[in-house]
Amino acid sequence: MLLQFWNWFRRLFVRKQAVLERRTVWRVFAASVQGSAHERRGIPCQDACDYKQMSTKVLAIAIADGAGSARYAQQGSRLAVQAFLEFLRSQPLESLITAGINDWRAFAMRAMQAVQNRLVDQAKSSDATVADFATTLIGVVVTPRAVVTAQIGDGAVVLEDAHGQLHLLSHMRFGEYLNETVFLTSKNALKHARFERWEGEVAHLAIFTDGLELLALQLPDAKPHPRFFQPLFRFADSDEATVEQLEAFLRSERVRTRTDDDLTLVLVGRVGDGSCA
Repeated sequence: MLLQFWNWFRRLFVRKQAVLERRTVWRVFAASVQGSAHERRGIPCQDACDYKQMSTKVLAIAIADGAGSARYAQQGSRLAVQAFLEFLRSQPLESLITAGINDWRAFAMRAMQAVQNRLVDQAKSSDATVADFATTLIGVVVTPRAVVTAQIGDGAVVLEDAHGQLHLLSHMRFGEYLNETVFLTSKNALKHARFERWEGEVAHLAIFTDGLELLALQLPDAKPHPRFFQPLFRFADSDEATVEQLEAFLRSERVRTRTDDDLTLVLVGRVGDGSCA
């Protein structure tokens, strides 16, 4: 009788674990919208973003901001995002993240090089130069207890930990002016790449292009602005939240009075009660 009970309990436990493993940990809202300056000039949005759920616990995100001066900026940003996520798709990301920053840096460098090669191939097939596809790139991989980032160019990643504290995880600034940056296609671009690893319980993330910096960061120190992020993270926790609502926020007067640039914002929260267990 005792053996029968144990076998029944073990089968029940295994089934419960299988259900838990299939459950996705992350809730994601991702939007790129055309800025008012491009809208007035009839230029399409040159930002891009996407994400892939690599497993129930591992999430990969990429955002890019095509250079306004580049002939194929829109295609460059989209291709960079696509190529970065494709490179990550077949990799053992969870073990890679826990291995440490040096292993992540080496892997992320290969990912960035793969994106550069894809842009070079596209330029050759389009009878163009690689500079015609100039773009920035931020790649992020998230697990419940660690986040790693790779960045070339402007934009930022802000993290909220389990205690409600905001952390500027990744941010780059080049030159004296807001719109000065380095691009993935720039000479020696990889020398300017930034790689970060944060370990701890992750509650929320925000990944955004430079168009939102004046609203999201308190300059010149680039400290995350609580009044900007706290409502957005509560939004990401809502069961009624939609991507369309996020797009409406990015197109709102409150935002457009501060910036006329294309805007990308990816919000990440937890499904359910947010427990790491």
